[in-house]
Amino acid sequence: MFLLVAVSVFSEKETVMAGEATVTLFASFADYQKKNGQEIGEYVQYTLYPMSGHCVLKVSNSQGKIDKHDLDLLWGYTIGNDVYRVNKVLKEGPARVMQMGTHVYYERGTIHMQLVNSDRGYSDDSDLAFFSQDLESEIVKYKKFLKILKNDPKNESYRKCLKKAHIHIAKGEDNEFFKDMRKCVKNNIDSKSVVL
Repeated sequence: MFLLVAVSVFSEKETVMAGEATVTLFASFADYQKKNGQEIGEYVQYTLYPMSGHCVLKVSNSQGKIDKHDLDLLWGYTIGNDVYRVNKVLKEGPARVMQMGTHVYYERGTIHMQLVNSDRGYSDDSDLAFFSQDLESEIVKYKKFLKILKNDPKNESYRKCLKKAHIHIAKGEDNEFFKDMRKCVKNNIDSKSVVL
């Protein structure tokens, strides 16, 4: 059984809106670095199959027809300027890149994709925050990231900050969670002691 909760996500860098949501697919990280992507049309909708994490994007092509694109074999894609990584390990679907430094902070991509066409995003009650060492490495869930931080005492204040932000989830205070999580990550994103 899945519990759906409304999540009204705000962003320091706004989620793109309909009309400026051109989708570009990238087969690999190297393609993304070289800006060698395939522009496929304007974002319309996504379908996530929660048991497998399989995700399909629907886009309006240049002829105005709706095309479906399977994301499973890709490194990632952009919707406008927003970067998403296809999350092959986790079943939460794509992860949106939010902040980069000595490590990368992501949020649940499906919430941000919903915000392209709406002012509210919806999610089940599973993980909303993810991390990786860089844009090529494995994406890990929040809880695993906390365990990694615990291995180095230099990261204790970062760990406490993340845990404090995460308390908002249990209280249903999603906006506060994202606000505090983003602030906490921003203050620690360049920490040299974070090694995943």
